[in-house]
Amino acid sequence: MILLINQTPVDLTLETEKTLGDLVSSLFLWAAQNDLSPVGILVDGRAYHAALASSELTGVARVEFEAVGQDQAVLSQLRVLSEYFTLALDACRQNDGALLRDLQSEFPSVRPRLAELGVALPGLERPWDTRTTAGELELARVEVMRSLRERENPRQGFVDALNALGPQLAEVGSLASLWQKGQDKVALDWIRNLMATLEVLNRTAAGALLAARSEFSWSAWQVSVQPFLEEVEVALGAGDFVLVNDLLEYEVSPRLAALRERLGDDFVLDRAATAPLE
Repeated sequence: MILLINQTPVDLTLETEKTLGDLVSSLFLWAAQNDLSPVGILVDGRAYHAALASSELTGVARVEFEAVGQDQAVLSQLRVLSEYFTLALDACRQNDGALLRDLQSEFPSVRPRLAELGVALPGLERPWDTRTTAGELELARVEVMRSLRERENPRQGFVDALNALGPQLAEVGSLASLWQKGQDKVALDWIRNLMATLEVLNRTAAGALLAARSEFSWSAWQVSVQPFLEEVEVALGAGDFVLVNDLLEYEVSPRLAALRERLGDDFVLDRAATAPLE
């Protein structure tokens, strides 16, 4: 059997390893001892997954093991996922059912990575075909690329989210009238979009502030706003939209506006605002 680690052939001396699972455990242990993180395993050209663990090594011709420094592990995994979903989408567009089935056979090793990104796409659990699968594959690819861009350039992701806050904050004064008009869905969509923006800010803040050499304390700001965000969540669960509106307009939004104003010294922000919600 040929073993390659980071594309380099290595001499392999089997001790107690008899199955693929045994070998993978040994490789993971070696990586940990060398401060490396595994990012991919190919067995005879196909992605390794747990169902292959009991396979005898005598039936394996080639194992390729990729491991990188722990600070680069997530980026490497996201790049691999991006290539995987791009290839699957190409198979859909070209009506290549054989390649699509082959890629789905590797999906068990991909599923946990999607879960870590918070992506759940039930349609990918069914048999893939060129007519109905492309939409969910595209959603998966978009989420992977978004996460990859945020990690490759946290400053840009942070600035984009801060800029998104501008029009969102300009619209908060319209929430009360939306509840009164019975336009609950529009109001709830606005709240979901605001929370999604805050999630991006939280994910990218550390890297962005470090890159900008900013002395702003993100953790201290979070402490100042988190109690009100928790109250919003409780009020939403109780259907108390009056309280939701008051918290967002008088507690959360002023703190977000102050955040944008303060960070304008460290980042170039778009000062434009949009018209209120209608």
